[in-house]
Amino acid sequence: MSGVFLNAGWLTARWQQAAVLILLYVLLGYSGIYYAAFPGTFFAQVWLPSGIGLIMFCLFGKRAFLLVLLASLLANGPYALRQLPENGAVVTTLLIIFSPLLDALQSFLAWRLWRLDREPRLSRLGFQRFLIAIVLAVTFSILLMANLHLLLGLIEPAEFITRFAMMALADLQGLFLLVPLWLAVRRARGDLISYPLILSAVAVPLPLLLASIEPSLTALLFPLVAVIIIRLRFVGAALAMFIAGCCVVVMVAAGQDPLQMGEGVDAFSRWALIVLALGTPMLLMGIILEDSHDYQTH
Repeated sequence: MSGVFLNAGWLTARWQQAAVLILLYVLLGYSGIYYAAFPGTFFAQVWLPSGIGLIMFCLFGKRAFLLVLLASLLANGPYALRQLPENGAVVTTLLIIFSPLLDALQSFLAWRLWRLDREPRLSRLGFQRFLIAIVLAVTFSILLMANLHLLLGLIEPAEFITRFAMMALADLQGLFLLVPLWLAVRRARGDLISYPLILSAVAVPLPLLLASIEPSLTALLFPLVAVIIIRLRFVGAALAMFIAGCCVVVMVAAGQDPLQMGEGVDAFSRWALIVLALGTPMLLMGIILEDSHDYQTH
């Protein structure tokens, strides 16, 4: 009898976990669409839910396909209906159907290509597989989405490459910011409430805030992040990149771009490139330091 209750409790906890992830997916989706949508569409220029989708598959396996499908429908559906007068019933219906399908397909492909179950922690080789997996999954799914936009008349042929690049950067940024942070939190679960970690989380936004006074002060972010990574290793790298990336998104959406890279689409795309370009070696540095620490302590 006790086994039955334990099994029921485990199932309840799993459903609660799924519900929390769906809610988080929808909230991040609403925020992205509301504050940073492409002009005339409901597609966000920064799509953080792509990271939540991959995390769902890592936790629930193939069963996550329906979870991501439902979460994406809840996030995209209401905004697609707002475009009904402009796009028409047929285009809106097709977007409501295919957007969640392609979101779920992208997360599934990234999960299958990455295969985290083969290596429960992110090593240098695992990080390489992660990067390859998300690039291939995003490229395939966004190519399909951009072609759908083209067939439905939402973009002109001359806009195809630009739309593809912007949507791909949006999804890559979500995967890149959230998934390493989730892995780091899962690995360092017992040491999360610590003075260095909390201080680091508070310190990361300061250079970006100071940049509103003098743009050159943004450069202070990089030695600060380096110190955090040396001190906290992988969890420090993942936390610093997540907070810095989210702060930039919020500041650009609020019209306070710290480096004044333009407005709207241009600013989001350029900052996404910076986050991806600088975040990759920083995360790799955190992984190398983590491996070195494990070798020395064991």
